Amino acid sequence: MRKNIILSGFIFFCLQNINSQVLEKTIEKINSLHNVSYKVNFYQLMFDRESTDTLDSYIKIIGDEKGGGLFKIKTSYSTLLYDGNRKVELMPWDSSYRSEVYKNEGSQIERSSLMYWSKIFATYLKSPEHITYLPDTIINNKKYFHLVYHHKNIYGKNTFLKLNIVIDRKSFLPYQLMQEEQTFINRDIPAHLIFKYGYFDYKINQKEFPDLSIIDIPPYFVSAEKKRELTNQLKTPPLNIGAIAPDFELPDVDDKMVRLKNIGNNKAVLIEFTFIGCVPCLAVIPTVKKIRKKYKGSDLEILSIYHQESSTKEEVVKLINKYELSGIVELLKGDAIAEQYHIQGSPTFFLVDKNGKIAGYKLGLSDDLEEQLIEKIDRVLDQ
Repeated sequence: MRKNIILSGFIFFCLQNINSQVLEKTIEKINSLHNVSYKVNFYQLMFDRESTDTLDSYIKIIGDEKGGGLFKIKTSYSTLLYDGNRKVELMPWDSSYRSEVYKNEGSQIERSSLMYWSKIFATYLKSPEHITYLPDTIINNKKYFHLVYHHKNIYGKNTFLKLNIVIDRKSFLPYQLMQEEQTFINRDIPAHLIFKYGYFDYKINQKEFPDLSIIDIPPYFVSAEKKRELTNQLKTPPLNIGAIAPDFELPDVDDKMVRLKNIGNNKAVLIEFTFIGCVPCLAVIPTVKKIRKKYKGSDLEILSIYHQESSTKEEVVKLINKYELSGIVELLKGDAIAEQYHIQGSPTFFLVDKNGKIAGYKLGLSDDLEEQLIEKIDRVLDQ
């Protein structure tokens, strides 16, 4: 019996030692590379919405202990560039670009970079208790190292970060990475996120390679800040307080037509403009539910108007069921009404008094959103 325990402990020790060696060799391998290109099959599931893309990546590793380097990552909709000093994202679809100081974090597209994972793996080695070495994974009759990093309560209670790491046994380069996270939006809304990276077509230490130290921005591109400024100048200002709220008629999720004029007859109406895929809109759900509960049975009605193509009936129904949004009138196909109300972002709230006039307006998420809305609602209901 004692021999079995000793043997088991020895095997566990050996596996953990191998575990550490695999990551150490992968870090060493990445940091030894110079001119490298590869492709990444990228998948993400965020807030119940899936998306996929294939990324073309180029990196030039600076062989220092920090594992730094330059990169170019081309997606189907933009190109990310880092020249050693700044990060630039070129967005051809609207002829704009963003420029900022690079940090080893950011979008999931940036996190596809080998440079990023080299640094992340190094941090994992500092917490070996979160790493488990699994038996080799066989994919297309080929064996790969398989490790799992699993950190419970990493962002707080009932959260976790789990990363499946599949490493090529010959090259010690990543083959597949799958990151799964359980976290919360605004401390109340649970969020389950999945990101998958499948690496292929590695070309290592190429002689002919693009100069990643030079970032060429097309002369007709404008900065995203300037683009936003120009766009805002063209937007019509929000409806004024005291103006008559434009009437509308929209279908609800049961295909029944709902008209503002009929709902607002002798009642105040809180209108929220939202859409599926809007993270701040998810973050305000607890506030909307609290208001619904607080004013249940009162002279207040709550309408949520969904706009943008993503807000299909199926997706809205799924959201209602997931977050228990009963008691709120959910309306579809609100793009024209969003324009009519001159909204400049989501979520946007309008409070309409019993006389059909705009009595309050609030754009976006803030820490005091609930207090602001309650103050406006109480003032209108007391009139």
